[in-house]
Amino acid sequence: MWTYEHSIETDASPESIWPLYSDVPAWPRWDQGLEWVTLSGPFAAGSTGSLKVPGQDPLPFKVLDVRPREGFSDETYIPGLTIRFDHLLEVRPPGIPASRTA
Repeated sequence: MWTYEHSIETDASPESIWPLYSDVPAWPRWDQGLEWVTLSGPFAAGSTGSLKVPGQDPLPFKVLDVRPREGFSDETYIPGLTIRFDHLLEVRPPGIPASRTA
C-alpha cells in the first residue's frame, strides 16, 4: 500500500467549495482527469456510480463517507486495484501550514 497527498490553498470557503464536490456529474468541470461521472442515488455514503478517465474504460466507484462542508471519501475500482480518495476541506488560521498525519 502507498499513500499520496496533495493539497491546494485557497481563500475560498468550505461553503463555496462544497457545491462543487456534491454535484458529482459536474466533477469533470474542475477535475481535468475525468471525461464524465455518473452517480446512482444521492451524494451519500453507499451510493455508487461510474467514471471515465481519458483513454480508459469506465470504472465503478462508491461513495464511502460524506461530511457536508468538511469532505468526502470514495473508492474507485480498477481490476486488481482499489484507489481510495479522501477529499478534505480544512480551514486554518493564516500563517499555519497544512499538516496531516496519514
